[in-house]
Amino acid sequence: MSVSVVALSNHAAVLSSHSAALSVKSAGVAAVASAAVAERRFKLLLRIANTGLALAMLVLIATVLICYPFEAQFSMAQLIAGHLSMIASATLVKICYVGRCVAQYGLQQEVR
Repeated sequence: MSVSVVALSNHAAVLSSHSAALSVKSAGVAAVASAAVAERRFKLLLRIANTGLALAMLVLIATVLICYPFEAQFSMAQLIAGHLSMIASATLVKICYVGRCVAQYGLQQEVR
């Protein structure tokens, strides 16, 4: 009976070492998979931030043109809306730029 207990404990030790090796291997696979997911997310963030930055800059330029050189051609309500849009688009430029910097940092690119 004591021989079977020793044999069972040896089998348990072998199974334990196999499961430990398997868990280390699966942890490595999970780390690689999470790194790939993070890279995809940073690339998506970079694309969204670049697109948002371009669109926000276009809106900002348009609102500056509406509010200053061509102000005589617009009503007071339109000028007020233009000034409010200018503030909002300038804010979006800054937010998109920060998103772009975060994405570049996450992708280990030069942040500029």
